[in-house]
Amino acid sequence: MSQYAEPLLALRLDVVCLEYVETVLIQEGSNVLCIDTPLGTSRIFVIGNGDKKILFTSGFSLYDYRLVNTLTLLFLNSIRFVRPEGGLREVALSKARFYLYPVVNHFAFSRAVALSRAFKRSLFDEHGIHVMYDNIVLQSRYSTMFHYIVSNIRPHILLILATDRSLGKERNDKVNVRVYSKDEETTNSIVQTLQTKLNNVNVIKEEHININMPHVHYVLENLTSVGLLVEVPYGNDIVDNLYSILIEIVERLATLDVKPVEELRCNEKYVDIELSSDKEENINILTKSLQAHGIQVEPLGGTRVRVKYCENIQLHKLLIDQRLLEKYFRITILSSA
Repeated sequence: MSQYAEPLLALRLDVVCLEYVETVLIQEGSNVLCIDTPLGTSRIFVIGNGDKKILFTSGFSLYDYRLVNTLTLLFLNSIRFVRPEGGLREVALSKARFYLYPVVNHFAFSRAVALSRAFKRSLFDEHGIHVMYDNIVLQSRYSTMFHYIVSNIRPHILLILATDRSLGKERNDKVNVRVYSKDEETTNSIVQTLQTKLNNVNVIKEEHININMPHVHYVLENLTSVGLLVEVPYGNDIVDNLYSILIEIVERLATLDVKPVEELRCNEKYVDIELSSDKEENINILTKSLQAHGIQVEPLGGTRVRVKYCENIQLHKLLIDQRLLEKYFRITILSSA
């Protein structure tokens, strides 16, 4: 990491650790929002002063390092002029407030892993959990921290960048932008706007509801109005191409009419659940995960618990009424209480 002495070179050419990214952003004058979670304090970097909230994140594995660097450069450019391409224009900064959580999987971007360039190992956290796909069970401290961050900010738009390798997909020659919202009009407006402005980019209306994909999950949980997943082919030349694409996406999103997250009054329902065993560890894992999603758990003794959920929150309805919870935990959903 010989380029570390020159931040702009490092961010253009090198793998850098999370500590370095945070230090550079702080030194350049980014506003910092500190969010306390049960697992520690997270730093969120903030630019812009508009009403609309847009949250960016990446860094699920080291394969995303150029995406993390690109997001960092975008924020640096918007604080001061550091590249010919420039940063976000004043009109975007006046319409929205942009939040950057640079890295989700902190282990992947720890100094030791980044220095050793352990790319394959970085697909997981230090306990072997695939952070990208840990949005339901929340076994990893890093997916749990990200859940707290989204819940705290409740952005209008959640924008996630990940390479095909972090997603475990085959390489695609083009960038894919997947758009998901419960509001059909909002989804269509975003898709149509981006399709007309972006060349050589596939803009896709997300039809398949996968509750464990982060851009879908947080919409279903009613923590964000719109989720976008930008899927980027892993390659050495992607930063320069992605930078201009990202500017175009963000500036269009900043000016679109997107409603804030709807405040729902919970329509409570109860149901009993049978666990595969009465081990305290199993009950604790289920309780921690469900409570993070706003589902309350009451032990009934032995292998049974009673859960209270909101049937008007789509994620709760899918997990309980559609029995998807049985897919992620060793449980059986019994009759309603």
